[in-house]
Parts: sequence; C-alpha cells; structure tokens
Amino acid sequence: NRQIVKKAIEGTFEALRFAGAQLRSDREIVAGALEQSGFALEFVDERWKSDKDLVLKAVQRDGEGLKWASQDLRGDRDIVLAAIQDTRYAFQHASEELRADREVVLEAVKVNG
Repeated sequence: NRQIVKKAIEGTFEALRFAGAQLRSDREIVAGALEQSGFALEFVDERWKSDKDLVLKAVQRDGEGLKWASQDLRGDRDIVLAAIQDTRYAFQHASEELRADREVVLEAVKVNG
C-alpha cells in the first residue's frame, strides 16, 4: 500500500528496501526517501539513479550516496563536486576520469583537508 510505505519512509528511508518494485519506481516515494538519506539510492528503481535532480539532492544530503548513482552521473562534475562537499569519501565513487581531474582532486583536498 502506497500510503503505508510513504508513512514508513517518513520514519526511516530503509523502509524503501522492503517496498515492492512499483513503489520503488514512484517518484514521490523515492524523493521522500532521498530527503532522509542519500543512501536510499541503493533501493530505488534504476531509472532514478540516472535522474540528475534526484541524485543531486541525495548526494548533497549524503555524499556517499554517489556509490549508487548511475555510471553517467558518477562522471558528472556537478554531482561529484556536490558529493565531495559533503564527504571526502564520495571521491572514491567518482568516475575514473573525474578522479584524475585536477580541479576535482583539488576541491576534494580543499574541502576535506
């Protein structure tokens, strides 16, 4: 039931793990879970892992959520820099190309010492 899952996610994003595929595909449900934690990306339908707006919100909240973003978004400078702003640990989940990018490396060092 959509309302039950929606209410459960208000308590903890991990409730999404137990939701059916249809509810993990529901943008409103997914957005609610991602408001709680970027780690919720692990449990969302694959298409949302490529949605730049949702992933950006997720990594701004929890940079390590970058781990579950699509390959394309792990190579997106805006997404990666937002994730790094939250935690230096996000750097390891960036694409190989961005991990070799001087600007991204300098930002990771600057932000995280």
